[in-house]
Amino acid sequence: LWLLFAGRILTAFLHDPDILARLDSIQGWAFVASSTTLLYIALRRELQARERSEDALRESEARFLTAAESLPFDFWACDEEGRYIIQNSVSIKQWGNLLGKRPEETGVPGHIVAEWHKVNQRALGGEIVHNEVDSGEGEGRKYYYDIVAPIIDGARIRGILGVSIDMTDRKLAEAKLTR
Repeated sequence: LWLLFAGRILTAFLHDPDILARLDSIQGWAFVASSTTLLYIALRRELQARERSEDALRESEARFLTAAESLPFDFWACDEEGRYIIQNSVSIKQWGNLLGKRPEETGVPGHIVAEWHKVNQRALGGEIVHNEVDSGEGEGRKYYYDIVAPIIDGARIRGILGVSIDMTDRKLAEAKLTR
């Protein structure tokens, strides 16, 4: 629009076609240069904002993973399809590396996978599931307190996360007290 008005103003004062042609060319290049500069500034600001967002996301992820790794008990998370996306070292030590696998792909005995599936489905339905679980028999028997919860983003469930806290020592102490 400013090109149109600038051209009309120039033709009102100048009548030499050579000068008008040169000024029109200069005016065109000035438009290209100013438009390019404005576009560069806008893109640069957008890229800087994106970099800040990516840095903040990386920092947040690092804090989360550090917190998860520092937990002294089994911690894991699965995506919406049930694939393991996070596992701390305690979980890996107990179950092996499950990352990228669904429970039925882990090699864990079927009756355990069936129980995991039931609990996971409840959590994917929005419920926070608290469970006491015992495994093994005799001297090798272990007791765990499990919590599985949905990962909620606004109104959408993005996956689930869980912890499994070994309560064997506490259960054995309680059993001794009741004898």
